[in-house]
Amino acid sequence: MQSIATSRERGFTLIEMLIIAPLVILLIGSFVVFIVSLTGGGLRSRDQNVMAYDVQNALNTIEDDATFATAFVSQTATTQFTEGFASYQYFPIATPQGSNDDATNYTTSANGPLLIAAAATTTTPLSTSKQLVYLNTPDSSCSAGTLVTNNPYEVLYVYFVRDGSLWRRVIMGNTSVYSLCNGPAWQKASCSTDDISSYPSVCGAEDSKLLENISTFSVSYYNSASGTSPVSAYTWAKDDSPKAINVTITASKTIAGQSVSFSGSLRVASVNIR
Repeated sequence: MQSIATSRERGFTLIEMLIIAPLVILLIGSFVVFIVSLTGGGLRSRDQNVMAYDVQNALNTIEDDATFATAFVSQTATTQFTEGFASYQYFPIATPQGSNDDATNYTTSANGPLLIAAAATTTTPLSTSKQLVYLNTPDSSCSAGTLVTNNPYEVLYVYFVRDGSLWRRVIMGNTSVYSLCNGPAWQKASCSTDDISSYPSVCGAEDSKLLENISTFSVSYYNSASGTSPVSAYTWAKDDSPKAINVTITASKTIAGQSVSFSGSLRVASVNIR
């Protein structure tokens, strides 16, 4: 007679399940926390690297403008340009280029805006083939032999913070008294995006957004390239312009529940201000 072997599989008892289940849940929870922490750390690291790049890029743009500045301007009001300067050397503020996107003049403070006057050029100022744009004064004929003895045409770069972002605006100099000899200038007057279509005669380009999530934008001014004591009053006339600036920018945001920030500083002296 043939016998048939049988087996009996034994499962977990209720008591064993009650002991094992919390351990399994604890292990799964620990694994999820680890994955979330790892992902959050990766996101923070990535965003901080992007933030560092954007802060440095903004500082580089300021450095390019400030290096060739003809003046660091304290106010755009006409009265700031009367001492030793003719009326054509101020920057007329027309709607919508003012500080409130109207005709309000700009006034410098420690927290901006930063106002940088510079000579207009026929192409990008960083090009080796650029030429300065001149007004037809004192030589109204703009003859080639005396062109460089004329007064350069200037533009104003305005760096300001609005809605947590750092912007760069371009304001063209006054041409109501004298015209350009060898224009047009490469630089274009810029406005906020919403105003471009409404003011086509004023706005030739959009303002440039340089950096988002700004928490600090501060500027110090110095009367010499190596000066250590910043200017305390922001009321200088254009021909008494400081020679150097120090700019500090901090950007910050919350990533995966934690604050991430990056700060950068720039010290630059103009090669044109004596």
